[in-house]
Amino acid sequence: MFTRAAAVARLVVVLGFAATAARAGGLDHRVTFDDSGIWSHNTELAIMYTMIGGEVATGLWEGGESRLGETSWQAMDSTVAGALLAQAGKYIFTRSRPSQTPDLNM
Repeated sequence: MFTRAAAVARLVVVLGFAATAARAGGLDHRVTFDDSGIWSHNTELAIMYTMIGGEVATGLWEGGESRLGETSWQAMDSTVAGALLAQAGKYIFTRSRPSQTPDLNM
């Protein structure tokens, strides 16, 4: 059960965050580029290829008859569908990357 006092308290907190963001110039702000440690592009690729390799290896090892094998095949299907839809969305919506424009609200 939500009480009226709890609802008012939540509203005050949300309005406080909104006012702070408005004073700071908006929610978007430029972030410096960090390509070190876990944020390294090579690390990202290693993690992605390890996950895909694990899906394929588990799917081939278990087949489609066991629960784990079926889950692995479904994971492969969703990985391929997600990659295709993400790439299609990049071409359809043509939004520039934040590093390509000085306007943070694009």
